[in-house]
Amino acid sequence: MVLRSTKDIVQAGEEKNIHMLYFTFYILSPKFMSRRALTNYQGKNMTKPKIAKKEPYVLEVEPKKYAWCACGRSQNQPFCDAAHKGTEWRSVTVEISEKKTVAFCGCKHTATPPYCDGTHNKL
Repeated sequence: MVLRSTKDIVQAGEEKNIHMLYFTFYILSPKFMSRRALTNYQGKNMTKPKIAKKEPYVLEVEPKKYAWCACGRSQNQPFCDAAHKGTEWRSVTVEISEKKTVAFCGCKHTATPPYCDGTHNKL
């Protein structure tokens, strides 16, 4: 497989391939969720999330699926209440397999959604 730069693709008049390039990078990237917070697969700017609070939500959780609010608009933080309807935002679903304490991101700028990575200290 030959890798070509974005510049080479544009010069060859194959702009449609740039969209696939972004799609492949963002969707297959291990940090896709954090990258999606700022750009879509075509590289267009998206709105930044609302900061719910500048510290994590440290909760003891039971084994089940949780929908973490990524937009910051939910009234049920850190969980989604569908307040993102009509926006480009989507919740992040995480399945917890055992009872444990979890630090859910409150600032919504984490690189490891839905978990806090300390990014709130830089905001």
